[in-house]
Amino acid sequence: MKKTLSIAVAALLSSTAFAGTFAEVSQATDNETAVKVGHSLENGISFDIEGVYSNNGFSDVLGNKKSNGYKETTLGAAWKVELTDNVWVQPQIGYTMPSGNFSATATSGAEPSPFESTEYRASGDKGNTLKIGLKGGYDFDNGMYVAGRYRYDMREDNLKISAESGAKTDNVDIEGSANVHRTDLTFGYKMEVVDLSMNWIHKDGEDKIDLKNATKHKSRAKSTRLDKVEASADEFEFKATLLTADNLKPYVQYTVKNDINVKGGKNFAKDNVFKLGVNYSF
Repeated sequence: MKKTLSIAVAALLSSTAFAGTFAEVSQATDNETAVKVGHSLENGISFDIEGVYSNNGFSDVLGNKKSNGYKETTLGAAWKVELTDNVWVQPQIGYTMPSGNFSATATSGAEPSPFESTEYRASGDKGNTLKIGLKGGYDFDNGMYVAGRYRYDMREDNLKISAESGAKTDNVDIEGSANVHRTDLTFGYKMEVVDLSMNWIHKDGEDKIDLKNATKHKSRAKSTRLDKVEASADEFEFKATLLTADNLKPYVQYTVKNDINVKGGKNFAKDNVFKLGVNYSF
């Protein structure tokens, strides 16, 4: 992990000229603080690294809230290609690495007799997420602009569970995959004083959980699917960036988050998020 971060920072700072370097800090009402730095080369290639700290707890592989602390690191790269004076496309790739693993123990049945109670142990980790996307846009001469992006997010999780009752122990390995199709559509108007934009985000996700190597079912197939969950959600981001301070660009953003619609299940409500941030370019 430290080696990966060192390579990323070295790549960001390898250029002798810092004209394309930026730093961004933001604080949101969901109690997440983000710090991001990046660098753009003259040929349109850019690199960035972002760290997120949570004061509201964050979810482990089981979806349970963990304690506050450092949440995740994301490495990103993109290549913006100007097709004409107004039209551009930008392939993108990102890699998010969550912080920490998950472990827990629980006991059921009578105690203290070990033959009448069962102790359960669980451990696992939320996997890294690979994000591959393609963005394109059109910048009008009057300051208006439109952009669209499609991104595919892929993540693999793993969880190990053991149940010990007396002299008998059963072990189960669970592997999960979480894949999300994300679509963004942005409309904006860049004026002399302020840049106003609205971004619509639509996500279609699918979680699959597979049971591996259960000792109680050695005669069964190597892998048995336990569950498959499909869900979708929409978000609307409204952003205003002040442009009067030269290289310093403070902004405010308000995100409206609709309910997460679970196919064949119960919907989940999400809180709207207000964010304050500032971007400084060198």
